[in-house]
Amino acid sequence: MTPAAIEVDRLSMRYPKQTGFFEFARHPIHREHVQALDGVDFHVPAGVLFGFLGPNGAGKTTLIKILTTLILPTSGAARVAGLDVVRDVVKVKQRIGVVMSDERSFYWRLTGRQNLQFFSVLQGMSADAAARRIEALFDVIGMADKADTRFSEYSSGMKQKLAIARGLLADPEVLFFDEPTRSLDPISAAQVRGFIRERLVEGLGKTVFLTTHNLYEAEEISDRVGIINKGRILAAGTIAEISARLRSRERFRLRLSEAPPALIAEIAAAPGVASAALAVAAPQGAPGAGDAAMAGFVIELTVADPDASVPRIVALCVARGAAVLECARRESSLSEIFSEIITEDARHADPA
Repeated sequence: MTPAAIEVDRLSMRYPKQTGFFEFARHPIHREHVQALDGVDFHVPAGVLFGFLGPNGAGKTTLIKILTTLILPTSGAARVAGLDVVRDVVKVKQRIGVVMSDERSFYWRLTGRQNLQFFSVLQGMSADAAARRIEALFDVIGMADKADTRFSEYSSGMKQKLAIARGLLADPEVLFFDEPTRSLDPISAAQVRGFIRERLVEGLGKTVFLTTHNLYEAEEISDRVGIINKGRILAAGTIAEISARLRSRERFRLRLSEAPPALIAEIAAAPGVASAALAVAAPQGAPGAGDAAMAGFVIELTVADPDASVPRIVALCVARGAAVLECARRESSLSEIFSEIITEDARHADPA
């Protein structure tokens, strides 16, 4: 069994809600509290990229601050590289690297090399060891020819790569990234994603814990993902594992020769059908319809018990005179899985 690089066990974080002075003066003892994390449990195997997802205010930043020893949890436990984040703070800091998408922490008038030299001193590295490490890191990030260029002259992608190099100074076992491609243009973002996936995880065998709002990004590079909402972990594992847990509803793509509104309504009302919507409305051979014309009428279905529901739907279409050109199961995207899990959680929280 692959050892866990990160272990989180019933972790909770509760803190007083910020209030104005007069409100605090009226109620100095009975202050409202915010439950940022509520019994969070998950683990991240060594050598994988773990994408951590959730809406704003879900608890992502609070958790990453605990795992990087910046704040203490209210209860529960967390271990990084086998070390307790509360009892072994100094040792944990020696085993991790943290990469934030914040350029303000660099000195813009210094070169990339000078910036890394400065941060190596803060980490207690000797001058000789730092020089060797910095030289190697510029090769790793593919910027050896830009080492002596001022930071202010770097592109957004180069600045982010230098932030990654800073996180790698101490050759950490575990790297934490907080929205690494935020504010980057699409080309720079793709380069940074490729570097993290191919160079750090696959090439160097690092464990990467990455928070992001970009579901496409998470799906593209993550080995495993965790979904958090309102301080609670709703799902964790590979995308296939999480999708399998939702198999009480499966998605199908039904391609028909024709699909009048009455037929779509009948399909939507059929037993076991959770949803039915017309995705492509261009009939075959329609003038000016382009590639969509070859698709016919495509209906996206979400069904329960597909073994019973799908044959029933196909028979219904044939009975109404619509030829079934194709009926295929469609794998859910991470975006669809995320939306379904968050929507289901909201429904349980507010049954009304």
